[in-house]
Amino acid sequence: MQAVNLWMVEGDGLLLMSRTGTDPAFELDARQSGSEGVASAVADSGEAVVIDSPDDERLQKRNARVQEGAAFSLMAAPVLHEGAVVGVVEALNKLDGTPFDEDDLFLLTTISETAANALHNASLLQAERKVEILETRVAARVFLLAVRGFGRN
Repeated sequence: MQAVNLWMVEGDGLLLMSRTGTDPAFELDARQSGSEGVASAVADSGEAVVIDSPDDERLQKRNARVQEGAAFSLMAAPVLHEGAVVGVVEALNKLDGTPFDEDDLFLLTTISETAANALHNASLLQAERKVEILETRVAARVFLLAVRGFGRN
């Protein structure tokens, strides 16, 4: 694939958080909302999509300002957590020049489910680390208070 983009929900739109490969249509930290693009449409509908023709209106709009590396085929799948869309994985152009098909979309959808689980596990790990830090701070505070009290006796 030419590029894989990870769009994450932020506020009332999407933020392009990560990319592998090159996508001249969007810079990292780009934003989409409403009906601005394929990723935002997938986020709104919660349904995966495959676009297999460069003549598709959605690709024409996406490629409007692109000189080289324009999209000729694209697929996108929602990243869901507990039934809510938290992001969109978007893949652009197969390297062999053939368009994406339903089998490719099935694979992307499966990958997006794995990504959702990984994001959830990462958030749990981050929360666990915060708890450990707080527990350490409380223990250090109790220790300091005990040391101070010990010196007074």
